[in-house]
This record gives sequence, C-alpha cells and structure tokens, in this order.
Amino acid sequence: MTVFVAVAVALSVLATVIAGLAGRGTVGANGLVGIRTPALRSSDAAWRAGHRAAVPVLAALTIISAAAGAAVFATTWGKGSDVTNMAGLWVIGLVVAGMVLAAMRADSVAAATDPGTR
Repeated sequence: MTVFVAVAVALSVLATVIAGLAGRGTVGANGLVGIRTPALRSSDAAWRAGHRAAVPVLAALTIISAAAGAAVFATTWGKGSDVTNMAGLWVIGLVVAGMVLAAMRADSVAAATDPGTR
C-alpha cells in the first residue's frame, strides 16, 4: 500500500505542475493532459482561467497529501498490513477528492469566463 500512497502523492504533484503550465498557456487545450470538461475546452481563455483557478486547490492538495503520506509511513511502518492499508486508503481518497474539487473549481471559473458553454 505504501507504493500506492507514493503514487497518489506523485500524481497530485504532477497535476499541480500540469495545471500551472496550462494556466500559463504553455500547455494548450488538448485531449491528453489537463482538466478536460466542455467548459474548459470551449476556448483558450476558459482553458487558461480554469487551470489557473485549479492551481491553488491542487497545490494545497499536494502539501496535505505529502504530509499525510509521510504520516502514514512514519506511524504505520512495521505495524502490519491492515493498519498500513487503511491509512493508505485514506491518503488515496484524499487525493481523489482533492482532484475532484480542483476540477469542479476549474469548470466553474471556465464557465464564468465563457458563459456560452452552459
């Protein structure tokens, strides 16, 4: 489970970096990376604005998930797989919930940027 926690934390870091690049316009709208909702893909301005709005949420997620992951490693090391698995699942759930919140924030800002999308 500790590998899954490390992967979840790494994904939150990667999502923050990608959102930052998309928010600056370095990564344009595409079908591979970034938050891809109809509102965000409606225009370049909506793509950038939505990703800029997601960055603070994702940055907070990265900090919190890294701290939670470190706490899992520190407190469950050698305590048995059941404890480690439960703690690890909480960190993974935290990362998933944070990414959903970031996507919702990005979609809301993008829709306000380009009102014709809803």
